[in-house]
Amino acid sequence: MATYGWQCHLCGLPIDPDARPRTPEYMSADHLIPQSLGGTHTLDNLRPAHMGCNASRGNKPIKRPARRAWQSNAWQ
Repeated sequence: MATYGWQCHLCGLPIDPDARPRTPEYMSADHLIPQSLGGTHTLDNLRPAHMGCNASRGNKPIKRPARRAWQSNAWQ
């Protein structure tokens, strides 16, 4: 978070550092290039994301959803 801040790179909304674990609003590290597609687990390939946005994206290519990804079909 020190490098990229508390903003979800997928939906653009702030990530609440006090969000409850295992909720869609909780912070997660998203892989720009998913590990399943050869991406690395290094800082240059990681960005902050809401857990819900990250889970909704899965290993699909990045698009720019208009709202939080778990509230729409942004990755379909």
